[in-house]
Amino acid sequence: MNENRVASLRSYAWLAAAATLLALSVPLTLASVASAQDGGVTVPPELVGERDPYTLEQVAQTATLNAAPETATNRTDTAHTITATYANRAAQPQPIDTRTTGERVVFKIVQGPNRLTATNAAVGFDPPLTDVPAGVFGACDTGANGTCQQSYTGANIGRDVIVVFVDKDGDLVLDADEPADVVDKTWVGADDVGESSRLGGQDRIDTAVKISQALYNNGAAQAVVLARADKYPDALTGAPLAHAKKAPLLLTFPPELHGQAATEIRRVLGNDTNKTIYMLGGDEAITPAAQAQVAALGYQTVRIFGAERVATAAAIATQIEKTTGPLEKLLITSAFRWPDAVVAGAAAAHLDNTAVLLSGYTSTDKHEVTEAFINAHLNTGRYAIGGPAVNGYALQPEVYRSIFGVGRVGTSAAVAEFFYEAPVNAGLARAGGTGTDQDPMFADALTGGVHIGGRQAGPMLLTGTGELSAEAARNLCWTAHTLERAWVYGGERAIAKTVQTRAEQAIRGGGAEQACSFDPEPAHGAFPTPPPRAS
Repeated sequence: MNENRVASLRSYAWLAAAATLLALSVPLTLASVASAQDGGVTVPPELVGERDPYTLEQVAQTATLNAAPETATNRTDTAHTITATYANRAAQPQPIDTRTTGERVVFKIVQGPNRLTATNAAVGFDPPLTDVPAGVFGACDTGANGTCQQSYTGANIGRDVIVVFVDKDGDLVLDADEPADVVDKTWVGADDVGESSRLGGQDRIDTAVKISQALYNNGAAQAVVLARADKYPDALTGAPLAHAKKAPLLLTFPPELHGQAATEIRRVLGNDTNKTIYMLGGDEAITPAAQAQVAALGYQTVRIFGAERVATAAAIATQIEKTTGPLEKLLITSAFRWPDAVVAGAAAAHLDNTAVLLSGYTSTDKHEVTEAFINAHLNTGRYAIGGPAVNGYALQPEVYRSIFGVGRVGTSAAVAEFFYEAPVNAGLARAGGTGTDQDPMFADALTGGVHIGGRQAGPMLLTGTGELSAEAARNLCWTAHTLERAWVYGGERAIAKTVQTRAEQAIRGGGAEQACSFDPEPAHGAFPTPPPRAS
C-alpha cells in the first residue's frame, strides 16, 4: 500500500474527485476509502450497507491489501487490469483459497459512470453466487505469492472509484475488519481523443500570425490588438481585450510595423476601414513612426496606454468594460512575472467580462492605480493569481480568492484546476526563462491565450521546452475524461515534439506508463479544503 499517496490524498482529494463525482448522489471522496493505514478516516455508511460507520485504521491490525495501479487512464474500448496483493504485517504473502477459508478478494466500483454497467464474465464465484451487488465486477483467490488480478472494460466516459477488499464473510460488502485499498480509473472516449495541434512559426511574430489565421478567416475579425514583440510589460493583459474585441493579438517590434504583421492585419480585417487596430503601450512600446505605418493601412487606430505597465493594464480593463459591459471578475497578478499574467489572461478570455490587473511583486507594493480600479468595482469577484499577487492580498481572504502554485508551472496548473471544470481543449506553452522584462519567451503564451482561452475554452498550461512538466501532465491526466485535443503554441524550438507526444499520451490514456503513472500530488498545495468554483 502506497503510504505517500495516502498522505497526499487528504490535501488533494477534492482535485481528483470533484470534476467526476459532483454529479453523483452518494457523497464520497478518495480519502474516505484511501487506505487501511490512513488512521481516523471515516468511511461513509453507504459503503458498508446498513452497518455503522467505522475507520479504516481498524482494518490494519493484522494484514494489508494493496491494489495497483493506483490511478490510470484508458480508452473505453480497452480493458483495465487491477492487481491485488495481500500480505501480513510482516509483508509476507497471504494466499487465499475460497473453498478452504471462505475468503476472496473482491473488486467493486463504488462510484463512477460504470458502477451499474461493468461486467466480467470471468468473475467465476466458486462456490457460485446468485445475488451479486451492483458494482462488483470481479473476485479471485490469491496464489502463493499473495496476488490476483481482475479486469473490466468501462463502457462510459468518466472516473470510477474502485474498492478492492478481502471479503472474509462472503457477503461482498466491505466490513470493518476487512483489509481494503482504493484505486481510481479514468475512461476516455475511444475515438477522436488524444490529438494535438501545433500553432507555431519561425519566430514569435510568425507564431502570432499562425494563431490569428487559426482564429479568423479572411476579413472575419472585427479588430486587431497590436503589442510589442520584444518586451512584455504593456502586452501582459492584452488577451482578454483581444477576445472582447473579436480580434487576434499580433506582434511587432517598436521602431516600425513588421511586414508580416501588416500583411496579416490586411487579411484578417479585410476592406472594412471602420474596423480598429488597438495598439498597447506608449511611444516606447510602439513608436510614433510605427503608429504612422499602422494608420497608413487605412483602419481606425486607438492607442491604449498608461504612465507605466500597471496603468496600461487598468486602461485595457476599462476598454474591455466599454466593450462587454460591467466587469464580473478581476484577476490580479504580478506586474513583474509574465508567466502568471499570461496564464491569467487566457483564463480571463475564457471567463468573459473579465479583466487582468497588475499588482507589485511583494505585499508592500500594491499599486495605487490598481487599488483605485478595484475600489471602483467592488461588486466584482476578485482573484489573486500567482505567489507574488497572493502575497499582496492574502490578508483579505474573504475578498480575494488566492490561486497559486509552486512556481510558474504550478500556478498555471492551479488556474486550470480552478477555472476549468471539464475542458475539451488544453494549451501548452513554454514556461520561459528569467521572467524579466527582457525575457522574450512570453510571446507564444500571450498570443496563444486568445486562442485557447477565448476560442477553445481551455486552460494555458506552462511546461518546459524539452520535457512535459509534471504539473501539466497531472492536469492533462486528471481531465482526460473530457479532453480531446492539446494545442501547442510555438515551434519545436519552443516546445519539443517529445513534449507534444507525451501530452497526447496523457489525453489518450494509451501512454499511461509514460504520462500518467505517478502518485498524484496537488499542483499547488494552497488549499486545505476545496475552494469554491468560479461562478
